[in-house]
Amino acid sequence: MVRRPEKLAVKYSFRAAQESGAFVQLPLRTADAFGKAAKERGVNLSFGRSLREKLEELDELGSLCPVLFERAGEPVLREEHAFVPWAEYQASEEYDTRAKPHYCQWQLLYVKDAVSLGTAEVSLDWLLDDNRRATLGEGYRSWYSKREEQRRSLDGQWRTVVLLLVRLQSRYAPLIKGTLTKSTSTLVFDPEVGDHVDPFHDTVRSFDPQGVIEELGLTVKNIEDFQRWLGVHGHVNDPVEHWHMLLRMTSYREREKLRDGARRAHDAYDAAEILRRFYYDLTGELLPNPDEIFDISDKSWKKRVFGRWPFLSYTRRDLQAELRRHDLWPHHIHLVVEGPTEEIVCRRIIEDFAGRPVEDLGMTLATLGGVGKARIHQEMLRITSVFARWAILVADREGEIERDAELMRREGILSEDTCVLWEHSFEEDNFTDDELVGMLAELASEAGVSLDLDGKSFRSAYDKHRSHVGAKAKGALTYLLGMSRDPARGGFDPGKPAMAERMADLLLNDLEKRGEDALEPRPILKLLVSIIRVT
Repeated sequence: MVRRPEKLAVKYSFRAAQESGAFVQLPLRTADAFGKAAKERGVNLSFGRSLREKLEELDELGSLCPVLFERAGEPVLREEHAFVPWAEYQASEEYDTRAKPHYCQWQLLYVKDAVSLGTAEVSLDWLLDDNRRATLGEGYRSWYSKREEQRRSLDGQWRTVVLLLVRLQSRYAPLIKGTLTKSTSTLVFDPEVGDHVDPFHDTVRSFDPQGVIEELGLTVKNIEDFQRWLGVHGHVNDPVEHWHMLLRMTSYREREKLRDGARRAHDAYDAAEILRRFYYDLTGELLPNPDEIFDISDKSWKKRVFGRWPFLSYTRRDLQAELRRHDLWPHHIHLVVEGPTEEIVCRRIIEDFAGRPVEDLGMTLATLGGVGKARIHQEMLRITSVFARWAILVADREGEIERDAELMRREGILSEDTCVLWEHSFEEDNFTDDELVGMLAELASEAGVSLDLDGKSFRSAYDKHRSHVGAKAKGALTYLLGMSRDPARGGFDPGKPAMAERMADLLLNDLEKRGEDALEPRPILKLLVSIIRVT
């Protein structure tokens, strides 16, 4: 466990912060607003009594003191006065005469301790038994006495860190309040311009890290210790620590929707991030993020996942990598097949097997439109390999496709597992000649046509065609449909889409009957089942 850094006297005050406009980016909160913010963090400040009564009690104890009271339009800085009953801060000439305390954002870091250190968890049996209560041992008394002492010094213990964060928040809070790629700055009215302006740019230009740390009277080592301590403070409160990086990549507005321990954790992470950035501006070195403090590895896994490490800010590329790491990336597979026949078959099998549309599985299907267009689609595959987890190419081994596929493998666009080139053709590698002719004959019969064709005659004619034409030979299915159009054989052509549907039916029936045994002789089934299992 990282120990609390020693209490240091910082050369800065809330008065200096108030007079310099340090609360523009993170305004002070009224009692009601602070109470609401505490409740969002799982701390009820008004349980059994009014909110102001509880806050006044905490002020008197020294657990949680307001930054200032607003009286007659002028601030009364609490740090400049000993505790007095809040009645003395009441306004006398206003409708609402109650004291008007104000708190800063960073006091929410210890509001839970301010309350919980004053409580003890006991069983009802023990509480209601007078005799058992009287037996409380000295060890327990000593323990709770120390907790009470800690509670009374809590505000003072946090004072250095809170003032440090207040001094830095004008420079770094807009970065914390923003989105993954944009800062969010609060505008101020400039009377010389007559309009609201963004003070953040001027703050960045005029900010001198070395001058600020000298002004505060702190050292670089102090900043490192405080940053680490805040990271640990957040980590021990965080119920969703394994989602740390993903939540830090969300916008500040989304993180504000967190509740209880998760919200308190990210308050601490915000504070740690401010100090991390300040340390970087001071030294050019990066301190560990809170999720890395207890990671005893050499962090090489981060370099493998994100391509670089360490880094100051997250990018959308980092978000993509983190979503993939948590198996949340929606675009799993981009499957490119040669033509409409393969597209119909693949879509049918995937959707029938998975029971949902291809798009719902995070998949996209595209066709090459013929292997001659492989080069045109090379850039498409390059792009989709960035957005999809895997880009998969399935095509006939014709034309220049083999050369282009090898190039894509060398460039890392495809791999041996994601590039499938048929030895002969999609139809021949996955169906027998008799099966192809049989599907065609079934369609002919349904249309009232008698087809005079069998697998042997088809194979003989097709082999002769290929031997004569060579590289320009027709595909197996195209040639088969050409033969069936011959009036002497029946004069029937159902079209490739109808044949594709029958191919899908045959494959699905085979898979249902034979299970895993159907995969080896039908490589398209083996590929598609693997894809379904991945998605």
